[in-house]
Amino acid sequence: MAEAVSEGYGGMYAVACVIRNRGGALKGFCGAKRKNLDQFCRKQGQKYIQLAKMIEQQVFQMNAEDITNGATHFENVEKFGKPYWAEHMIVTAKIGNHTFFKKSNS
Repeated sequence: MAEAVSEGYGGMYAVACVIRNRGGALKGFCGAKRKNLDQFCRKQGQKYIQLAKMIEQQVFQMNAEDITNGATHFENVEKFGKPYWAEHMIVTAKIGNHTFFKKSNS
């Protein structure tokens, strides 16, 4: 969820939904590859650490609503362009600066 800290509650919540939709796997998340991830998270401040913990509880323990409509991927398309992996995926939501995707059923 640290990847979306600049998006506030809504963006962090949406990323948590994507993680849940992937079965909890962090494989493929750029933020998970950061060598200084713990340091980065601490730098965000206690407010965002507490917010992330609250969102984690809502999404994973309380099975809160999926605001991404089943998305398994996301990207800031306006800033970085549409990624190659999204070519055959459908857009499920746009939350903050992020566009959310999932595989097409066809």
